[in-house]
Amino acid sequence: MGAQQVLRASADGYTLEVGGSITHAINGALYKTLAFDPMNDFVPVAMLANVVNVIGVSSKLPVKTFKDFLAYAAANPGKVNYSSGGIGSHNHLGMVTLARATHLDLVHVPYKGGGPAVFALAQGEVEVFHGGASLLAPQATSGKVRLIAVTEIVAYHGVPILDAEGALFGSLCHFDVVEQPLSDDEFGDLQAFARALAQYVIGREPSGLPL
Repeated sequence: MGAQQVLRASADGYTLEVGGSITHAINGALYKTLAFDPMNDFVPVAMLANVVNVIGVSSKLPVKTFKDFLAYAAANPGKVNYSSGGIGSHNHLGMVTLARATHLDLVHVPYKGGGPAVFALAQGEVEVFHGGASLLAPQATSGKVRLIAVTEIVAYHGVPILDAEGALFGSLCHFDVVEQPLSDDEFGDLQAFARALAQYVIGREPSGLPL
């Protein structure tokens, strides 16, 4: 709904959307029709944050590494459950991609949000979860969850790096802004605003794509 509100707003550069992989990538692939074109109705203005995704397993699972997990899942087809924040979430699709690439038979258990999905992992209701490190870190610190892989090329507290995959969050504005070209000063103001927003939200200058 947020993207639709931005699309309906005046294309003057003053109404921005903080969008992400779900609204501007995943949904376009999952749904035949959307109320907006995620590629052509918006233009990226600045990258705000790059969420580090990791794979975490229940500490009750007898595995220590990602290789151990693959062997365990292969030996127990249809018995390893993974949680997600809902059908079509990046938690869900990341595990689907993993299962297909490794020919594993994993069972999806969707929850209403990433928080409940991680809580289920910590309680041992499911065996594995793929998602933001910030969600899993407290449970890993408590010893209820074991982090076995980072699924993108970035260091994270010594957790082994598996592959390049991340959920990107950026700032976008209505594409019509381009049809009414902003001056260099105006576009600079937008970028400065995005930097300030990132500083407020994540406490530092944004990394990833240059502003």
